[in-house]
Amino acid sequence: MKPTFSIIIPSFNQPNYIEFTFLNLVELKRQASLIGINIEVLLFDSCSNHETQLIIEKYKFLLDVVEIEKDKGQFDAINKGILKCTGDYWTWLNTDDLIDIKGFFEIVDVLELIAAAYPGHVGLLVGFVAQGSTRYFRLKLTLVISGP
Repeated sequence: MKPTFSIIIPSFNQPNYIEFTFLNLVELKRQASLIGINIEVLLFDSCSNHETQLIIEKYKFLLDVVEIEKDKGQFDAINKGILKCTGDYWTWLNTDDLIDIKGFFEIVDVLELIAAAYPGHVGLLVGFVAQGSTRYFRLKLTLVISGP
């Protein structure tokens, strides 16, 4: 069975960039669905301006969870997402960032190999994101193996 990935998006007033992030996630979800990978997208918006709200409304079809309420900043929104996400793995994506789609699937391959080698004994902390206008790929992977 393929893993499920949760992507948490903390949001506040990014009308110039958020649509690019959403378009990136539409394509990621499309490609993932072709190979049986489920991607859950959770948006936590801290009562952004009207322009940002219109873009969020336009892409509601993409979002599995939408929560629009004042929060205490980015990490408050991310913590809310961690509590609500259902994926086997989670990460967060800022509203001015993009996920490197090819790199995402390379990570999926690595995660599947590791899980097969250590069934029931592996915990992974993964970060993957192409950052803003520089669009470079960064991977942080911490492997925790427990058991005999």
